[in-house]
Amino acid sequence: MEIAIIGGGIVGLALALNLEQRGLVCHVYEAVPEVKELGVGITLLPHAMRELALLGLQEALEPLGIENEADPVAALRAYEDARSAPAARVVRTNRTAPPDFINIRVEELTGDRPFDQLDDFISQQELRALSDRYKRIAGYSIEDLATPAARSAT
Repeated sequence: MEIAIIGGGIVGLALALNLEQRGLVCHVYEAVPEVKELGVGITLLPHAMRELALLGLQEALEPLGIENEADPVAALRAYEDARSAPAARVVRTNRTAPPDFINIRVEELTGDRPFDQLDDFISQQELRALSDRYKRIAGYSIEDLATPAARSAT
């Protein structure tokens, strides 16, 4: 018997892993063409962590998370401590080199007139260079936005 799992999110992948551990063949179908980080947080409640632990994932997941404190003020403080420096750097960068500077540059090159082909005014290489410059100025990287525990785990 083969099992189809629709959706490659946490639940779909956990189910696939569980079925595979039981010797069942399954296929995961996901609508998005590429799996990538979205930069969002996920809350794993105790019952969900128990299930993931049974799948052998607890040891890998624990260093990546911020443990929920019984005190909500302490939990918020821990979250802010982990995120404040990277967020502050992005805010400072946005003030000195706004992310829409590519649009500003295109408006300068086109005289803010309509155009059919952007490549008539700026090459893909020049656009990529502008984007890379912004990332460099911003110090942008997924790793910088991760929690300190996640950075030390990599």
